[in-house]
Amino acid sequence: MEGPNLFIDFSIIQKSPLDKLTAEFDQIIRVGKSIFVWSKTTPVTEMYEYCKNLKISRTPEEIETHKKCCALRAEGKIYKEIADELKISVSSVSFYVTTNPERDWVLDDWIQDYMPKDSTYYQKVDILVDPDLKLVERFKNGNIEAHLIEKL
Repeated sequence: MEGPNLFIDFSIIQKSPLDKLTAEFDQIIRVGKSIFVWSKTTPVTEMYEYCKNLKISRTPEEIETHKKCCALRAEGKIYKEIADELKISVSSVSFYVTTNPERDWVLDDWIQDYMPKDSTYYQKVDILVDPDLKLVERFKNGNIEAHLIEKL
């Protein structure tokens, strides 16, 4: 878990509209952050199963860009060259080349990992999105960006 990390409570994912959630996750990934999902009450395997079964709809243009990106990478082009040629961000290139353009996308494609909400992970959090006001305040007092959000 290196680099900037966003930790989001699983309950927020469950309450949020899928199209808005994936749009927010796209933005988070584009700025170079990794997304981690955690929960006090839901087991890791249940969170993973939930997210891997949520299919994401894509436009024909997005599917075509994904295929072009994978083809250019197969030709040996570096991420920056692909991003410049297709006029997309480098982090989008990174996302596209690690996912199969022939299969449906699922919410799990955006998520780095799942874990129980445990204080041993707190030092890994750079941004927190959580419905627990006490936890948010604890992070804010520690100068970590924290947000109280019911749904995205």
